[in-house]
Amino acid sequence: MGKSRLNIAEGAILQMLGYCFLAPAPPFPVLLLGQVVVGVGEAFQNIHANAFVAAFGSGTKLGLLHGIYGKSPHPASVTTDE
Repeated sequence: MGKSRLNIAEGAILQMLGYCFLAPAPPFPVLLLGQVVVGVGEAFQNIHANAFVAAFGSGTKLGLLHGIYGKSPHPASVTTDE
């Protein structure tokens, strides 16, 4: 379980570094590199958050974690006019 926490932090650091590339509005190739770094950081966080929750041995908790993904776009779709 300790290794998952470390990798979640590494994913957050990668995201932060990627956004540092994006903040000054760089040329397009640097922008692409920043987006790749952000994507890898988000992937690390997603993978290791799933592993961290799965380590508890409860399928219900993992189901709740995945159910949150489905609930997040719902308020936005209800509030739009079109």
